[in-house]
Amino acid sequence: MQAIRHIRRVFQAIVNEWLSHVADIERLVLRTEEEKEKWKKGAPGRRQWSFELELNRWAREGCRRRAGWASSDTALTGSYPNGRMSADALVTAARCDPVPVEIKLVTNVTMDKWIDKINDDTAKLIGARYRGLQVIVCVDTFDMEKSKSWIGWLNRIHVWNVNTPMMLCQRILEAGKLLIKGWAIPRDQAWLDDLVNQRVQPS
Repeated sequence: MQAIRHIRRVFQAIVNEWLSHVADIERLVLRTEEEKEKWKKGAPGRRQWSFELELNRWAREGCRRRAGWASSDTALTGSYPNGRMSADALVTAARCDPVPVEIKLVTNVTMDKWIDKINDDTAKLIGARYRGLQVIVCVDTFDMEKSKSWIGWLNRIHVWNVNTPMMLCQRILEAGKLLIKGWAIPRDQAWLDDLVNQRVQPS
């Protein structure tokens, strides 16, 4: 339970940081490509930018704001036994196991191939050295939870309907929504096998 409580604290630290960037999230997800390009030119380093990479950077910054926590931008490769794999964040704190974090962004233009990438993140965390956190961030100009196309897409993600206390819904712009969900992924291949075979009960 201590590991799960710490993972929930990590999730909250990440979400708090993202909420401090809501104005950027609105601008970058929902505005025109021309406006996005203008934003990129506004600060050094943004030319190689992608929105998901920016979310990852903000997540690491949010964790570093907690006293005694660390999350390096470079030392991410110790998350998995396979040294070629790296996490989007690796959060370390005194007297707690490190927490590998995998983050994926979903918008109304995200292609189907990302479903496999999200499911691969779950499989990666199953094999991690320590129990990890999977986070999915959804954004759109309307309420995606009332959209059949969104619901059908999200239901193809293995963990999506697994009950979790780690969730935030935030209204953006006039009628849009920012929906963030997180799961503490157990290091248990049988759990994942059951999930894939739809034997894990949804919430």
